[in-house]
Amino acid sequence: MSDVTSRKYIKTKFEGVFYRLSAKRDPRTGLPDRIYCFCYKDTQGKGHWKTVGRHSKGIRPALVQKERAKFLAEIAVTGVNPVEREKVTTGDLVDAYLAWGRSEGKYVDQHYSQYAAHLKDKIHCLPVVELTPNLLSNLKAQLLKTPTGNTKPKKSKSTRRGKRKTLAGQTVNNIFSFMRSAINRAIATGMWSGVNPLSTRGGTGRWSKPTTNGCAS
Repeated sequence: MSDVTSRKYIKTKFEGVFYRLSAKRDPRTGLPDRIYCFCYKDTQGKGHWKTVGRHSKGIRPALVQKERAKFLAEIAVTGVNPVEREKVTTGDLVDAYLAWGRSEGKYVDQHYSQYAAHLKDKIHCLPVVELTPNLLSNLKAQLLKTPTGNTKPKKSKSTRRGKRKTLAGQTVNNIFSFMRSAINRAIATGMWSGVNPLSTRGGTGRWSKPTTNGCAS
């Protein structure tokens, strides 16, 4: 057998579903593993392939057909290619929202400056689809522990050492509210499609915004 995965796409009985023969063998059958994929056309009518997975990992043509149907339905409803959507970064949305806000005379620069100072380096280049509730919660916790930039530690009379002030809960809330608005704007304009990971409306795994009570200023 060749040690190179075949480039030939073999048609299955399911519409738009194909597979290629892998250089690796399925450990359960000893036969060449199958790599399943489906074909689709983008909004410009150009054809593409999207790989779904391997037979040895439990992927079957019927499942690929369902994935293709969901994929095509999203393009039909949103006009956005899901593959391209996955490449859209937080920075893309923030920059677009900032430009729009300034052109409309919106109050965006102060919150953007807070975002730029404390969070931009961490997520500006990160795809929006990777902004998970767990990641957001970790970032929130980190920001709430971030020392303010120009506050010197104060000496205590008892220990002559004091705690440095950290970002206020309201400041952290402003940063994430700014991001949430940027994503909502992108969804409204079709720049991005999907559920806003910073939505505070019901459901499990939803974002919980920072509280201001009890936080240092």
